[in-house]
Amino acid sequence: MARKGSKHKKGQIKSKKKDGVHRMNQLKFASRAQEKVYEKLAMEFLQDHLPKIMDIVPAEVREERGEEPNPPGKLYKKVIQTIDTKETYVKRAKTFIKWHVINKGVARLGQINRETTDEFFENIARNVGTAQDEYSKKTYDSYVDGTYKMFQALAAAPDDAKTKLDGRIFADSVESSRQMLDRDYKQELRDKIGEYSKEEYKRGSGYESRQASTIMRQAEKYLSTQDQLLVATLVYGTARNDEAQQFTLDCYNRERGSIDMLKNGMTKQNRGRIVLDVHPKVFELAEKLQQETGMAPDAKIFAGYDDNKVRDVVKTCCHYGKIKYSGVHDLRKAYVEKTERELISNIKKGDVTKEDLIQKIMEQVSIKESLNPMIKLKERRYRTNKDGKKESYTVYKKVNGEIVEERKFSVEKLEKMNIEDLLDLHMAEQLGHSDPETTYEYRLEKASERRKAFRKEMRNKRKNEKH
Repeated sequence: MARKGSKHKKGQIKSKKKDGVHRMNQLKFASRAQEKVYEKLAMEFLQDHLPKIMDIVPAEVREERGEEPNPPGKLYKKVIQTIDTKETYVKRAKTFIKWHVINKGVARLGQINRETTDEFFENIARNVGTAQDEYSKKTYDSYVDGTYKMFQALAAAPDDAKTKLDGRIFADSVESSRQMLDRDYKQELRDKIGEYSKEEYKRGSGYESRQASTIMRQAEKYLSTQDQLLVATLVYGTARNDEAQQFTLDCYNRERGSIDMLKNGMTKQNRGRIVLDVHPKVFELAEKLQQETGMAPDAKIFAGYDDNKVRDVVKTCCHYGKIKYSGVHDLRKAYVEKTERELISNIKKGDVTKEDLIQKIMEQVSIKESLNPMIKLKERRYRTNKDGKKESYTVYKKVNGEIVEERKFSVEKLEKMNIEDLLDLHMAEQLGHSDPETTYEYRLEKASERRKAFRKEMRNKRKNEKH
């Protein structure tokens, strides 16, 4: 119950963070006292032991290590694609267990069953919506996936789940976890809400390119050179919030006309990248800041900034420009709209060719070994199954008993791609995406329609050239 005179609603807990109230009313955590119960009983398990049980090595890490796609491990062949996905799963599992400890008084994991699990997800489902303090459908879906992955982890390695907490065995029975491993049941949990649409999948409403230009103009009118450079880095450099905070002056490569994010730990999943064809204004501001401050090339420009301060800078520009604030990350959508529009126009006019895009892509993937790794080639074979039908399967290609390897990208490979696919790949590299399909959610409606029309036009053009 909230204190008398408090502005917080019942069920809301005041966060220690600077950005105010952390809303937890959806899961009925009523007070800090209840949180202490949870901390005493299960913090050791959640903080230290659960991540070990869910010992999932992301595919990207395995690839960089040169390991087989599915090495033996706690989850055997239960594949996780990214580090972020793994962290999200563990986070969701922690919340799931935390709710059971506080609301159901469980003393061990074996007490969690379908009935309590249903109640947990019904609480979440009732609070799915579009308001700021509600869960998105995508978040709900991640709770289902994370919880199911926890059941897989516990069932796959029950002995590893045993640990003493406060003199008792918290995870002495995980039989219930095996009972949860039912895909039909997983689908039942998903069905508590509807499928989320493309619009709901997006991070926010997004900025159009003209709005991003307005944000930049307001920065130039009202903000310091340092903040102007920050905004320019976000608008023209595809930087994420946490990436921008790591920038040094030597990241701005005027000679190449690029922004270089190559320092260790600087980028998401440590996937270094260079952003080509950067607006000259970015380099002008970087030089101006260096002249004003005498800052060393390797000194962090935004060392005193955190996520909230970066947001506040963008919010200030939105306020002066009378634009609805849609987050920092959504400036990347504006970048996609503007850059794709210009490239599509130049391709149609013949000013940008396949060779130009191939050169850009090879320049981007050649800056770091992990961006263009050696990969094992596969070949398709056929066999007859027990029903007498032919089916295909793949095996590693071998020559003289040795598996054949080659670079993921090469000029020869790229030359076989269509120009519209090369454009998608180039945009993915600009944004730091390993999969071009990830860029799909960054396109607002107009940008998406423009891309579809362009792809159709290119296909028709190739068909006409054949006849």
